[in-house]
Amino acid sequence: MDHDQQNQCLLDCLRARSAEEPPAHLGRLSESDWNQVFDLSKEHGVTPQLYDRISTQFSTCAIPPGVMLKLRAAYLANAAQNVRLYHELGQILGTLRKEKIAVVVLKGAHLAEVVYGNIALRTMIDLDLLVHKSDLARTAASLLELGYSFHGCHDIDACCRKHHHLPAFVRPGATCIEVHWAISPPTSPFTIDVAGLWERARPSVIAGTETLVLSTEDLLLHLCIHASHNHEGFVLGLRPICDVSATILRHRHEIDWERLRIRAREWGVGNCVCLTLRLARELLHVPVPEDLLGSLDPKDAGGDWSAFAKEQILAPAEMRLMSLSLAQMFGSKPLLAKVQILLRAVFLPPKRMEILYHLPSRSIRVYWFYVWRPIQLFLRYGCRAWQLARGDREAARVAKYTKKHADFADWLDLK
Repeated sequence: MDHDQQNQCLLDCLRARSAEEPPAHLGRLSESDWNQVFDLSKEHGVTPQLYDRISTQFSTCAIPPGVMLKLRAAYLANAAQNVRLYHELGQILGTLRKEKIAVVVLKGAHLAEVVYGNIALRTMIDLDLLVHKSDLARTAASLLELGYSFHGCHDIDACCRKHHHLPAFVRPGATCIEVHWAISPPTSPFTIDVAGLWERARPSVIAGTETLVLSTEDLLLHLCIHASHNHEGFVLGLRPICDVSATILRHRHEIDWERLRIRAREWGVGNCVCLTLRLARELLHVPVPEDLLGSLDPKDAGGDWSAFAKEQILAPAEMRLMSLSLAQMFGSKPLLAKVQILLRAVFLPPKRMEILYHLPSRSIRVYWFYVWRPIQLFLRYGCRAWQLARGDREAARVAKYTKKHADFADWLDLK
């Protein structure tokens, strides 16, 4: 199968509903075809969901035993990992509860247990917790007492001026913890009402501990922002779209779409929300009201960004975005302009360097990173630069794609 056919088969599997028969063409796939679909699901982080759909919905579709064994092994491995993860989360939530620190559990840990209803169905690499800004120092102290450590900005006030979460807390053999005080960076163009998130948060039980989760509308808005904007425009593939789909299907009878529309406008995230919900409807056939999309759909999009976003979500693994500066350097620009682009990309202003490398304000350590950054960029982009310099057609195609992606990111920022 070619890549488009693999995408179609994976989407057909993920769309499966209990009352529907699987598409007939899935029953004609060879073992080699199914192995390709399995590999693609791993790239997107949706293998447990693929196994669940096939094992529960595809009784009439013959899946090769070897493929089913691999799917089941991946599902069980994720289940075992998440059991350990939720054990850690239970300890953390219990400790913070004793300290009377209110916590909203964000994204993966909320989705797996409450939305998917089965912690084995959602892959996770970290845990995201939201606390009040005034509780950040106490939360950090509690995690340090539990054996976690974090590196970077230890001046919490300075960190909050640049980031929406503290540097990651890590512990040998444990899951990475991100402690948020907001759901988007202070530098983002959005005006998200953090106090409103807390007012609307609802009680839940996660990892056996009473805690809080976002309201259904706020959860959907957060997922849309995270999928489209916080991760540079859908570069995480299908998993965020599956999260949006699962949330809509789980809470379809309680979602207040008008309230969601108004809040999206108030936050200035209409483009992000409209595009993400449209993709969820087109790719996974979830019921999103057409009038909602019509009311959020910008009339001055300036291009078919929906098609571009879909292309980005389903792009093959080798179609990786390169540095925008690198892409610009190899456009039709004179040599001096290329040198200026290179210097601006490598030697950022000190304030930008502090943000990029999680340094305290006016730290003397910033000068070390002026030495390290050229080495880091060479290791990351040197191969691509050489390919472009010698006229490699594939590298040139990625460069063109990267520049279009930058225009796409600018459009997502528009209110």
